This record gives sequence, structure tokens and C-alpha cells, in this order.
Amino acid sequence: MNYITTFLLFFLSFILQTTVFHFFDFFGIVPNTTLILIIIFSFLYKEYFGIVYGVIFGLIQDIFFGQIIGVAAFIYFTTGIIIYEIKRYIYKDTLFSPVIITFFGVTYYHLIYWLFMRLFNTNYNFLYVFKTIYFGELFYDMIIAVILYKFLINRFHSYGYYR
Repeated sequence: MNYITTFLLFFLSFILQTTVFHFFDFFGIVPNTTLILIIIFSFLYKEYFGIVYGVIFGLIQDIFFGQIIGVAAFIYFTTGIIIYEIKRYIYKDTLFSPVIITFFGVTYYHLIYWLFMRLFNTNYNFLYVFKTIYFGELFYDMIIAVILYKFLINRFHSYGYYR
């Protein structure tokens, strides 16, 4: 994939996440498809697709929906960097890999988001988010990540992109 195709995929994901997926919510929980794409692209590609588009769409997300501008962009950036760096230690050809990295990514996202919200003195209750949002989003994101991962890894095998 090139930058334009990846941009369009991230853009489509962002549009679906903010509009259409609200009709398919699971107990009020919508999957964070932007985070899923950042995790998968940082894990599969040797380029910085997930990191670059994580910052771009994190800023867009913060501008439109965030309380503080830059928080989601920073979290997406650091998530992409961490996964990009640990990908050499995880075997890519099993379906257990996207489950592990999605678990790490979603957990990291919610912990760092909570930390930023507490630092900026907003009313963001960790126990409420942990009980009501975290587990549902974690499993929802894992299911979508496995499906996307299977699709993208088959595409990579046929074109020989990932390493």
C-alpha cells in the first residue's frame, strides 16, 4: 500500500467510527477503528504509516470531539512508536498477535487518556470508564482487529510487503 491508499483507509475508518458505527454500538460502546489501524499498520509495515496517520487523525479527532487538543494525537503517536519498536519480538503470522497488540494498545490508550485528563483537572472517572467502556471496547476492538489483520496479512503475503 502507498500513502494515498493508507490515507483513504484511515479517512474511511475515521468517518465510519464517528458516524455509522454509532448505529452498531454494543451497550453504547463504539470501536476505536483509528486506534486499531494504527496498531495494525505499526505492527505490519516497515514504514511509519501508523505513526504518521495516528498523529494526523488524532489531531482531527481532538479538534472535533476532544476536550483538550493534542491528547489523542499524542497517545496515537506513542502507541504507534511502541508497537513499531516491539514488532520484531512478536511473530506476525498467528491470529494471536493482533489480540495481544490490541490488548496492549487499548489498555495503553485508556490509561494514558485518563492520566492526561487527571493532569488537566477534568472530570474523568477512571473506575466508571474501566467498568463501562474499557472491557467492551477491548473485546469489540479485538474482534475487529483480528478481522482486519487477517484481511491485511493475506494482502501482504500476496504482495510481500510486511516484515
